[in-house]
Amino acid sequence: MLVDRCRSKEGRKFALKIIRKERISGEQELALGAELALLRRLRHPGLIQLVDELDTPAEWYFVMELFSVCVHLCVRLSVFLPFFHSFYDSVSCAVGLSK
Repeated sequence: MLVDRCRSKEGRKFALKIIRKERISGEQELALGAELALLRRLRHPGLIQLVDELDTPAEWYFVMELFSVCVHLCVRLSVFLPFFHSFYDSVSCAVGLSK
């Protein structure tokens, strides 16, 4: 497996994952197919998305969002921080530490 960075014509950055079929077993190829089917369906701001794919006789190419720690951390915090504040307030109230 080879992972490299690439850019679109518009300048967006992506990760290109190349898997040479000759280097994986039939069982691994089936597992990869199942993973690909799952990636096609998943849509969540906290998960890296599959952008495009190409299946050739010799290789599989997956174009994925390029992981950026800052972007994903900010998205995750914006999604989960309100939940944690609510949870903290509920626990604080339950144990008598209300504001």
